Amino acid sequence: MKSSRPTPLWAIASLAALAACAGGGGPAPVVQTAPPPPAAPSPPPSSLDTAEYRRSNAATQVGVLPVWQAGIEGAGVTVGIVDTGIATASPEFLGRIHPASRDVTGLTRPITDEDGHGTFVAGVLAAARNGRSIVGIAPAVQLAVMRGDRQGSCATDQGCRFSDASVAAGINAASDAGARVVNISLGGSPGSSVLRQAFARAGALGTILVIGAGNGAGPEVDPMARSALESGNRDLVIVVGAATAQRDVAPSSNRAGAAAANYLLAPGERVLAFDHTGAEYLVSGTSIAAPVVSGAVALMAQAFPNLTPAQIVDLLLRTADDLGAPGPDPVYGRGFLNIARAFQPQGPTVLAVSGLPVSLAFNGTLGPALGDGESLKSALGAVPIADGYGRPYALDVGATLAPAAAGRLWPVLSAAASSPRRWGLGWGDVRLGFAAARRAERLPATADPDAHLGLAQRGLGYFSARAAQGEARLDLDLGALRLAMGTGALQPHGPDMGPGLVAVDAVSGSLPPRGLGVRAEVGSRALQAAVAHAADRGDHPAPGHVVTSLSVASGHGPVRATAVVARRKETRGLLGSRFGPALGLAGTASVELGAALDWGVGALGLRGAFRHGWHRIEARGAGLLAGGAGLRSTAASLVGQVETGVGTFHLGLAWPEALTAGRLALGQAAGGGAAALAVRAREKAIEAGLAHGPLALHLFHRLDAGNRVGLSDTGVALRLSTAF
Repeated sequence: MKSSRPTPLWAIASLAALAACAGGGGPAPVVQTAPPPPAAPSPPPSSLDTAEYRRSNAATQVGVLPVWQAGIEGAGVTVGIVDTGIATASPEFLGRIHPASRDVTGLTRPITDEDGHGTFVAGVLAAARNGRSIVGIAPAVQLAVMRGDRQGSCATDQGCRFSDASVAAGINAASDAGARVVNISLGGSPGSSVLRQAFARAGALGTILVIGAGNGAGPEVDPMARSALESGNRDLVIVVGAATAQRDVAPSSNRAGAAAANYLLAPGERVLAFDHTGAEYLVSGTSIAAPVVSGAVALMAQAFPNLTPAQIVDLLLRTADDLGAPGPDPVYGRGFLNIARAFQPQGPTVLAVSGLPVSLAFNGTLGPALGDGESLKSALGAVPIADGYGRPYALDVGATLAPAAAGRLWPVLSAAASSPRRWGLGWGDVRLGFAAARRAERLPATADPDAHLGLAQRGLGYFSARAAQGEARLDLDLGALRLAMGTGALQPHGPDMGPGLVAVDAVSGSLPPRGLGVRAEVGSRALQAAVAHAADRGDHPAPGHVVTSLSVASGHGPVRATAVVARRKETRGLLGSRFGPALGLAGTASVELGAALDWGVGALGLRGAFRHGWHRIEARGAGLLAGGAGLRSTAASLVGQVETGVGTFHLGLAWPEALTAGRLALGQAAGGGAAALAVRAREKAIEAGLAHGPLALHLFHRLDAGNRVGLSDTGVALRLSTAF
């Protein structure tokens, strides 16, 4: 401490009619000289993370940098300061001292600070960004400076003294000047009726009061702060305690006590500041903590003009970093001020246009048919939303859509986890057969939905099953007429060569594993109908998924042709994609046509299959999607197999289902327009397999797996089928 200057955070006068700077009795906070500032950089760095900012330890501790980077510095906001005046000639406040600033003691003195306390406060709150010394929390605010120190008191050993009348006049004058917040880094005995009336008037006018908790190291805040809470609008009062750099209560600071619900901690120990002469000091006390919070109020007022004063106070209190016991407590109050968090959306978030709920983290999962969905995600890149306080934000909804999982082997393996048990009866040309099987069907609830590469990440393993499903099939042969009916994996699908795990058949592999199928076959001709349904399960991502299909097959010699028509109805889904309510997707109606050609001679067989789908999207409400028609998808496969002495060998190629054309209309909540849905890359899968009795070995490789650009997948699977 320089011996030539008095302690700037003074002890409290004992007279009820007087108030002193810094608040609270007890030991006076320490002011230490600071090292000289470095020379201003030339030219100044373009980033706001400058040497000046890093020296400003009050600003660095409360996370204000992201707010500045968003262009919020308090411009257009007036902040009142009731104190010892300000260094009017300092370049730190040039052009930002409000014309209503004045001496409120009834004298005609200028507002020039003769002590330094008022300049300390003003600097931490609003010092300019100019490469010199420090930068304040809100460097662009207007300062309504109300000088209220009693004439000659600052030169005494007791330090500056303020009457209740001058403090009240300062609060009233600042409120009349349009101050959104008034900083009171003062304290004293309980306020007189005049001061209490000023507190009440400020609350009635919507002026926020920020008051130091006092430096008495006591369990309760300073009496003046208690008077403000009792007399004014408690919803517009913040009492500020001093915190150390480690975010504990500074030893000299009063604790929260009964004011816990309105108490915030802010940097208040060894905070770099400058006095009326420009000399720098490391200042401690609640006097220097209060302007940090006042600056935060100013930033909020500029950024969100829709907020009421009570909402600003509530946000700052609610978003503080909770310390000590959970919730408001008598030591730390609400906790440590966190400006960056106060600017983040709080409470339930909704679309600004329609009010539909929207999540900040997750709004859906893309199905493999959409691939990475980049065009849709880009179209939803800046959606207007509002938080629980009605504050406007732009949310990148596309970033909250999880990419398509490239697929798992587990559903395929579990579909044939056990060989069916068969029974039969026969009377001449009439034969009746019955088969039953039991298969596991679910992954663990903790399975990673994006796990897709390599066997270890596919949820494979004996303990992966969570449930089992019984399946049955009934076959009836009446001479040339053959009838079959089955459920689940035992549905009668007709010829299905090379049951691939990855390179699946484009026609028979398109149905969900749960369903009912009926097949009638006469000679080389067959008619088949199937209804398949999938609930919201781990192995089929679209809830309410119903597929109704009808197929006709006919053969001549070694050639057999099959035609399939199917109707697919997805509730809240789009080809396996799931979307949250904000997107407003009611469902998708699809019509699909497929064809397959089989050729077999002796031990050799070939099968080619193709499927084409037309899809119409149905929207509901006022979500981000407005519907879409003309969407088209395709799938294709080619497989060959041969019977050998060591088993059946098969080799397959497949291009799984992918959206290849179409546009999706966007709702007004997303700005209108349309987004293309065609995938950027088609998955190409090749698979080789060898089956011998109950054992089957599969080798596979995929390029652009899951229709995602550049994603590859190579693996091996060994399957053992057992009867029960």
